[in-house]
Amino acid sequence: MKKIVILIMVILLLSCVSATQTVISKEDEFRIDLNRVDPSPMQPGSTSDVYFEITNLWEEDVDSFSISVVESFPFSLDDSSLSVDLGILQSDETKEFSFPIAVNDNAEDGFYTLTFSFESPKKGAIVSESFTIYVQRVNRIVSATSVDVQSADVDTIPGVLEPGEIGEVKVLVENSADYTMEDVSVKLILNSTNVPFAPIGSSAEKHIRSVNPGSVEEVVFDVIALPDAEAGVYKIDLEIIYYDELGIKYTRNDLIGLVIGGVPEFHFEVKDNTIYSKYGEGDITLNIVNVGLTKVKFLSVLLEEHDDFKILSEDHVYLGDVDPDDDEGVTFTLDVSSRDKVITLPLVMNYRDANNVEYVEEVEFEFEPAPKEGNGNYGWIAFFIMVGVFAYFGIKKKWFKKWFKKR
Repeated sequence: MKKIVILIMVILLLSCVSATQTVISKEDEFRIDLNRVDPSPMQPGSTSDVYFEITNLWEEDVDSFSISVVESFPFSLDDSSLSVDLGILQSDETKEFSFPIAVNDNAEDGFYTLTFSFESPKKGAIVSESFTIYVQRVNRIVSATSVDVQSADVDTIPGVLEPGEIGEVKVLVENSADYTMEDVSVKLILNSTNVPFAPIGSSAEKHIRSVNPGSVEEVVFDVIALPDAEAGVYKIDLEIIYYDELGIKYTRNDLIGLVIGGVPEFHFEVKDNTIYSKYGEGDITLNIVNVGLTKVKFLSVLLEEHDDFKILSEDHVYLGDVDPDDDEGVTFTLDVSSRDKVITLPLVMNYRDANNVEYVEEVEFEFEPAPKEGNGNYGWIAFFIMVGVFAYFGIKKKWFKKWFKKR
């Protein structure tokens, strides 16, 4: 007996979900068809458009026909939408009409009566007809999502995957209904060409046998960001399929965001240097290389003042965007007062990563003054050559004097 009752409920529920019902007026004047409900099923706290057709079964035309909704819990309409004027309804003519019907927030799951009123041409009086509408509180069972990046690199940004990095996507599934959800399937849609992620070690679909009312279950996906992926925020479709206690299938589609990025890294090197140890004024050109995996945007470099030199050029230089494995050069003109073998440049780097996160980084770059051409060892070499020449001729002159005396 219990199985028969459940079967009848399923049949009634399916008929309501399809929203096809027909009513013939008591005087056999009109046929009214409920064709569809959009969205369906009707839900507490939301509004659905309910579409109907009416056919004049009478042998005479009906002038100025109108039909109205009789408001009753849990259904309501705006005053301007309570009635629809269909004009002249000829014999055997069919016309479509619809009502935007709101459902009260406090409505429970179940069947409710939607009543219409209109004038009966035969009776010359107002009559009413009713339809049965099913209201169901449809639950969004995904309550939260998070990305947990597992990496040995302490500089990894939490919640962000670098290109080529493996991470975990954790999805929390919550059942906020008052019945158990059976055979729950949670699937990440990763087969799009615009999605730079792939499942690794397991499939992109996970299954939960059941989720009890008020319970939360967790599924974990192992994914990898493709090595050639560009930094950015990517929308991933999340599909959840489950069945209620009557065996009715539900599908919910949602979006989660996965982020690809990374901590910017730079390498500095001297590209050109005309600052000499004995001549204080000159240019130093630095080559700044982006050795990170993602693009750097709006890069600017500030050279701060220092006791060892005076800045003769602009102290702030804007370089713009720098792609991975690309470089930009920056030149400063300095008047160096220090005679130290190593000069320190205090630099302040300001930039944004590919996801527009701002960074301010202080760098102390050290370099050695360049040896000047014709200076240094070359002068000493020339000096010793000259000394050698004079010594040679001096010795030779003394030898000739001794030789002439002997003669």
